[in-house]
Amino acid sequence: MKKTILPALIIGSSLSMSASAEMIEGVWQVQGAENTQATLDTAVEEVVQEMNFFIRKIARSKLKEQAQVCNTWNFAALNNNFSWQCNQDEVFELATTAKDQAVTKQDGSTFTGTINRGDDFIATVLTSDKGVRTNMWKMVSESEMLYTATIESEKLPQPLTWTLSYKLAQ
Repeated sequence: MKKTILPALIIGSSLSMSASAEMIEGVWQVQGAENTQATLDTAVEEVVQEMNFFIRKIARSKLKEQAQVCNTWNFAALNNNFSWQCNQDEVFELATTAKDQAVTKQDGSTFTGTINRGDDFIATVLTSDKGVRTNMWKMVSESEMLYTATIESEKLPQPLTWTLSYKLAQ
């Protein structure tokens, strides 16, 4: 069974966590806001069309709950921890060296989190009994990044994936 569908962040290879986390610190605003919901809706429909006709309506609503638009991302690196927040939702925090770190959300659900990092990206992989959610923030320039989310579950015929562009807020 695949794990829970939760926000996640995957970061690549060789940069120290403090440097990779610091490059993304701050508040980021979505770009092309008029098209973001359409991007997510298209991603959901691609997955739902591969499902049995009788469960499409239920699956569509559940996936749309998970595929939310983050108009604003807030990131911070402090005391060997990395935190991220979508809009005004719950803040997620993992140790900068997290590998399968146990986390309990405010609603009581639990998952494990892992941080990966590279020269130009930082990511979290959040795993639960319902599936895996990977969130990756990749720097394009000092003031622009791409956010890619991937949700995987044994209940999905294929992963649900979407990418949005963000600019550093002034």
